Amino acid sequence: MIVSGPVGAHEVAIVSRRYGLGFEKIKSDCAPIARSAGILVEKLGSAVKWMRDPTRGGLATVLNELCQERGAEVEVEETAVPFDETVKAAAEVLGLDPLYLACEGRFVAVVDGGRAEEAVRELRLEGGCEAASIIGTIASVDSAVRVVLSTEFGSRRILRYLASDQQPRIC
Repeated sequence: MIVSGPVGAHEVAIVSRRYGLGFEKIKSDCAPIARSAGILVEKLGSAVKWMRDPTRGGLATVLNELCQERGAEVEVEETAVPFDETVKAAAEVLGLDPLYLACEGRFVAVVDGGRAEEAVRELRLEGGCEAASIIGTIASVDSAVRVVLSTEFGSRRILRYLASDQQPRIC
């Protein structure tokens, strides 16, 4: 699994401006994704198995949708997920989980494992995708349908669907 760049900036930027929180340095990640997604498909063809944008519910929600659609368990490495440190810090101050923050200029792709490095190299050549990263794998199909996050502290955490949105509709 690949994410095309740092996640969560859009929601933090919107919430900051809406409520006057003072996180002016954080800019929305809002950007078109059609070109970079198209190049990925053009270069890798059928090795690209699935794509989705993490607009509503962020990365964790998209990964849960993947699990449901594929009947699979997904494993994600927290340290591999690209975050802007100011976004991560702002989310912590606001009591928000950055894995569930909306993104407007990012996408998540599943590609054949043997082509993942190539996919990241191709994306990093594109404007706005310089921080594209491999974040995890589909661990098994027809097993537990869940997203398992290997945390930076060495523990494992299940990422579930949120019971409700972290914030009211942001856009």
